[in-house]
Amino acid sequence: MVRYLQRVRGVDIDAVRTELDSDNLRESVKRCPTGRHYLDGVTYVVQDKTLVTVIYDEEPQP
Repeated sequence: MVRYLQRVRGVDIDAVRTELDSDNLRESVKRCPTGRHYLDGVTYVVQDKTLVTVIYDEEPQP
């Protein structure tokens, strides 16, 4: 999937990684290495300090 996005669709994966690597997310993961982190309207699901998935919901979280 990643190679397809890079080579066929022209997605700059390194730029995406840089965008995901925010200070806020790093600090949040330090405090809770496994769980869901809600930042700027996006849910980051992390397990053992590894980003598993990202969920963007147009409905704000409570």
